[in-house]
Amino acid sequence: MPRNAKLLILGGVVAIIAIIVAVLFLYAKNGGNVGPFAPFGMGTTTNSHLPPDENDDGNGGILPGNIVDLKDKRLIKIHAAPVSGFSILEKANVLGGKDIIARYIERGRGYIFETNMSDVVEQTVSSQEHRKIYEAEWGNNGMQAIARYLNDDTGAIRSFVIKLGDGDVSDGTTTPTLKEVDGEFLPENITNLAVSNEDTNKVFFLTNIADDYEGSHIPKSAVGTIHNITTGNESAVFTSPFTQWLSYWPQKNIIALTTKPSGGVPGYLYFLNPTTGKLTKEIGDVKGLTTLVGPNGRTTIYSESASGKFETKLYDTGEHTFENFPINTLPEKCAWSTADSNVIYCANPQEIPQGMYPDAWYQGVVSFSDDIWMFDLSTGETRKIIDFKQESGGEELDGIKLATDPDGVFLFFINKKDLSLWALRLKASSVIEKPKD
Repeated sequence: MPRNAKLLILGGVVAIIAIIVAVLFLYAKNGGNVGPFAPFGMGTTTNSHLPPDENDDGNGGILPGNIVDLKDKRLIKIHAAPVSGFSILEKANVLGGKDIIARYIERGRGYIFETNMSDVVEQTVSSQEHRKIYEAEWGNNGMQAIARYLNDDTGAIRSFVIKLGDGDVSDGTTTPTLKEVDGEFLPENITNLAVSNEDTNKVFFLTNIADDYEGSHIPKSAVGTIHNITTGNESAVFTSPFTQWLSYWPQKNIIALTTKPSGGVPGYLYFLNPTTGKLTKEIGDVKGLTTLVGPNGRTTIYSESASGKFETKLYDTGEHTFENFPINTLPEKCAWSTADSNVIYCANPQEIPQGMYPDAWYQGVVSFSDDIWMFDLSTGETRKIIDFKQESGGEELDGIKLATDPDGVFLFFINKKDLSLWALRLKASSVIEKPKD
């Protein structure tokens, strides 16, 4: 075979491999496949580099302007096009009360929009393009967003902090607009990140150090870093030879680290104290383990693979006790109410087909049709909040990224089927009135 032909074939093979790597990442980020909570792969068949049960060595561990009459609308599709992530904030209104605002990034071009839930009017916050944002985590009370995307040239995972600030006064009014003022890049190839629930200026992220990192020849390991997206300060708080982690930061002294799940692999949950570096195992040896830690760190919802389906349970970290959770769903489909820490909302599948979970759902082999349910830890009350398909006019929900506003007026969520953004009214008023004297 001529030398030129061999070179062409070799070049073609290299190009195909590069395309496959990029496609796998995009597949993993597609709303109909792997959800944004596990964007960089499943668990492996070995946990040989997991940390011990506990350590104390300090190494730790609609179109803009569209108006919808809310008088008869309990269920609202806020944005039909795919979104990468959203933030919920409150703004003072002219009546002296507060409006509930949903702010979000559109997945395709990266435009930033917001919708005031008092009248459901969508406005453009920023029309600066950030193409193909597969994931966006919001911080600094909705004024900064960490936009995650693939570098078209290198295939590296990039994480860019978009920062918003006051723009020019528009239309001769006294109300300033917002605009993108600056930004910064975080390190390349961050495998997972979590914004602190208590201090949204801080983000914990994980990167992997290769065997030949800066010529040091140290073993491959994961490094956890806390970064302040307002000041830029950062510090490493965690190292581990095990490299496949998912993180969640429910309260100041607890960063929850769960091994990436697969139905055939035992999973583990650890609590990292970012101040002391102490790492403590909370749950272990549970196949297909996925978790959601409550805001006080005491109660954890978790699921485990069982008989071709999954079971959902509650774990009390103080008493070290386990009990069945009355709603059989995946923790990724639940959220604690920010208005009442005893109340949990979940997107509950009407039917769970046979399969290996959570793999089948992550990979898009299985898609659920959910209703929204509520469970009260203090009273034991469990009830269906809404029949989604009936109230939406025939659409089906596979709910992820559930969250309530601070006063519990709305429950917001993304539909994994098409990444559209929705809100469900939980209380009668979407305008928080000024308290009477």
